[in-house]
Amino acid sequence: CTCDEADSYSLVVGTSARETLTRPCRSRRDIPFRTPRPRFPRSGVASRLESTSFGLSLKMKFTLVLLALAALATQTLAFRSAFVAAPVSSASSARMTTRGNLVMRARNCDLTGKRPNRDAMVVTFSHKRNKTVQYVNLQNRRFWWEEGSRYVRMRVSTKAIKTIKKYGLEESAKKYGVDLSKF
Repeated sequence: CTCDEADSYSLVVGTSARETLTRPCRSRRDIPFRTPRPRFPRSGVASRLESTSFGLSLKMKFTLVLLALAALATQTLAFRSAFVAAPVSSASSARMTTRGNLVMRARNCDLTGKRPNRDAMVVTFSHKRNKTVQYVNLQNRRFWWEEGSRYVRMRVSTKAIKTIKKYGLEESAKKYGVDLSKF
């Protein structure tokens, strides 16, 4: 700046009125260059944590040790459970395996075999035709099977639920040719 007179600027201090302060005008060339300070100054503990061996902080080493202990504990538990024999009845294990295998299934009714209509179209007011899928209204239900003297868990359509209410589970299964022992 080429001006020699002092700049004046205003500063609001606390609750008092405005005060006008004066300071000399300085150009950027007059201000010495300083490296910027870190935003958050390091305390003694933080600087000691960072200056450990292998370039890892003490926090990181502690976290790695905890992860290693957790992995060791889970391996020990898995290793121990592999050799412990638990008594399991054959009927319950057969039921669990069939239910466990049916994780990803098609959206079909277990009783009637109804499947989604994939050839459906929605016709708009301007007579555009958009392809859609009309899905089956499937419900997860538990039905009491008297001959098997147990509950049967099935994914059935609402039409199949009405059929079971009308004819009963055993007769409906015979009508559609379904083996209830698989459920």
